[in-house]
Amino acid sequence: MGPSAVVLIYNYTKLATQKIDCRPKLRLRGHTNEGYALSWNPNINRHILSASDDQTIYFAWHLFHKTLFGSIGDDRKLTIWDARSSHYTKSSHVADAHSAEVDCLSFNSFSEYIRATGLADKTVALWDLRNLMLKLHIFESHKNEIFQVQSSHHNEKLLQVVLVDDYVKIGEEQTNDNAEDGPSELLFIHDWQRGKISDFSRNPTEPWITSSVPEHTIVQ
Repeated sequence: MGPSAVVLIYNYTKLATQKIDCRPKLRLRGHTNEGYALSWNPNINRHILSASDDQTIYFAWHLFHKTLFGSIGDDRKLTIWDARSSHYTKSSHVADAHSAEVDCLSFNSFSEYIRATGLADKTVALWDLRNLMLKLHIFESHKNEIFQVQSSHHNEKLLQVVLVDDYVKIGEEQTNDNAEDGPSELLFIHDWQRGKISDFSRNPTEPWITSSVPEHTIVQ
């Protein structure tokens, strides 16, 4: 998905033999404007979410409940949806407790209730699905707008954060014992990129391996 309103699905196993003519296997139509967000359902084969600029949102599938997904956007709301519902404009739960636009969302890989959101006000918020009225914790040690946040597949306390500059930060959630000491401990900063980071991804099998893609330069 990109400048057009069409979602293109490729069979990557055939790309190696199609060096010149690289055609998508499917073209999914339904949006009226260009898009930037896609998410495959990790629990149901062939189910995919897509978002476009006809409404500015970002989303993520729940990792434990196969029909649930969350969406966030410039309206400062965190919304939980159930794909089984026949009411497409009515969500299951809404949290209206952000102080700025919400840029990213990540569900925890170890707990069905915990998820994190990244905000334009330079903070990361931790939430419990059982009570969306209050944040569990707020990370306030960042210097720029949060572009992306991801929970670790290997450690339930680790969050990986990308800022709107050229930094990737890995932090650990606070425990009750050290909460009084201030912001959560920053474990690592990757600042070798020479340009704004467009995207990043964690390795699902190697705990400390990650890849990032900056603008106008090389993948690391």
